Amino acid sequence: MIRAIIREIDLVTAVLLVTGQLTISRVVIAPGGFSLTVSGPLTGSERLESKTGSNAVNALIDVIDLLLAVLLIQDKINVHGVFITFGGSFSLAISGPIFGRPKIEPIMPFLLKNYDDFCSIVSTYFNVDQNLLEVFTKEGEKWR
Repeated sequence: MIRAIIREIDLVTAVLLVTGQLTISRVVIAPGGFSLTVSGPLTGSERLESKTGSNAVNALIDVIDLLLAVLLIQDKINVHGVFITFGGSFSLAISGPIFGRPKIEPIMPFLLKNYDDFCSIVSTYFNVDQNLLEVFTKEGEKWR
């Protein structure tokens, strides 16, 4: 059950990346690997865009977001934490073995509370299209 909850968080995050509600925001370097954080209007921050308005840079950011979504759907990477930032916003930390970090096993006793909080935030501020979520779920199963 816990694995299913983590999987759903990954899939919802992928949907939010594809729809532009979340975007890559920072890279966190750690011994042996790195994590990427994603944030956006949904998490209390602004969407990452080119400072100069360059279409090429914005397209590159969109490509990175799509690649992260694909990797989440394929279960190659996972949401593994929350990065709280100055000013009350937060980011979702994403990592996995392809980024040099071990896969996080679901043993956290407060995972259900975190899941309920995540669902509450998403359902309050963003309407996730169930059809799109079902498509991503089916696509993710194909890649396993």
